[in-house]
Amino acid sequence: MIMRTLFLFFIICFTGLDLSAEPPLAVYLTWQRDPATTMTVQWISKKDSSQDSIQYQRVEKDKWKNTEGTHKDMPQNEPYYVHYVELTDLRPDSTYRFHLPDSDHEYRFRTMPEQLTESLTFLAGGDTNQCGTEVFEETNRQAAKQEPAFVLFGGDLAYASPTERLENEDAQRWLDWIASYSRTMITPSGNLIPLLVTIGNHDIKGNNLGTPHDAPFFFTLFAMPNYPGYNVLRFGSYLSIFLLDTNHANPIKGKQTKWLSHELAKDSARNTLHRFAIYHVAAYPSVRRYSHGSAPSIRYYWVPLFEKHHLNVAFENNDHAYKRTYPLLNDVVHPQGIVYIGDGSWGTTPRVPKPAEASQFFAKTQSIRQFMKVKLTPTSREFWSITPSGTVIDHYVQFVQK
Repeated sequence: MIMRTLFLFFIICFTGLDLSAEPPLAVYLTWQRDPATTMTVQWISKKDSSQDSIQYQRVEKDKWKNTEGTHKDMPQNEPYYVHYVELTDLRPDSTYRFHLPDSDHEYRFRTMPEQLTESLTFLAGGDTNQCGTEVFEETNRQAAKQEPAFVLFGGDLAYASPTERLENEDAQRWLDWIASYSRTMITPSGNLIPLLVTIGNHDIKGNNLGTPHDAPFFFTLFAMPNYPGYNVLRFGSYLSIFLLDTNHANPIKGKQTKWLSHELAKDSARNTLHRFAIYHVAAYPSVRRYSHGSAPSIRYYWVPLFEKHHLNVAFENNDHAYKRTYPLLNDVVHPQGIVYIGDGSWGTTPRVPKPAEASQFFAKTQSIRQFMKVKLTPTSREFWSITPSGTVIDHYVQFVQK
């Protein structure tokens, strides 16, 4: 016993190893800027670990580098820090590995290409944790098998926010959710899958018509979209993704719509090849009435902008079913129109949607849990709706119009 104690004392004093350091609760990735040359690494640690530096290198190519970041306190006095380190000047279309402080565990990620010369696959879905982390992880495991470059979640993430603004959020539900994502959203080749999110009604205290102050966990946990709660991420000139807020922490009308008009115009001017938006409440809901909630405002303020600037597809959520509309222009089926797809059933109890044949808008609806797999090439956009068991329930292809 004496010899063991002396040995541990020697290790701690002369190697600097912190044997008390616990593994992070979660490690996850996002982008704040160019996905080809940057990556934002986030992790959650107990408050006895305040170091924010990580070591990283391009796999088997570069020397190890060290980058410093920062951290924030977890809301509601939870005993955790959320750490943020943005890696910059990375090589496009390359695999990197990194280590967190006081750990030799290796994590990997891949940067995006500067130009789309072959194909790029990503996932989209929403309403992820209504049924708890076991159901969430079941879908995650099937989703990760698709080897996606990243995933988009359109709100209602942890289902942790109360309907009353003066109440606290369910901190443990948020922590369990992000830990589950960290644990299961890893590709078969070993890469962490970057995460891009939008806010939903169950991500903010009071559910709707609040401010960022009413969503402390959402704005602490995710460096993207960051304040005020909507943003756009551009991948060179081949892809733009608009992350929008449907009257939760930001009103649809006003500043957000003016910003959206300005940013969509940039993509028109740049002739961006692929243009998508993702948000929570559906403009064309599969379950709820078309007059329900924020749907009329989205159709009034945003859909004309989508049409004017040639958005290709809008990923919608909130209704806990599956739907794909026909291409719509001025609420009429038109080959130059926009397809609205999704409806948020990643981790929900499915609801019964309107029958597709009974609606002028829908090409397909189904009461089922699913996520979207999207494959982009220089000439096409291909979409699959996939269940947690791996069954493909819908397949749709758009061709790029020259």
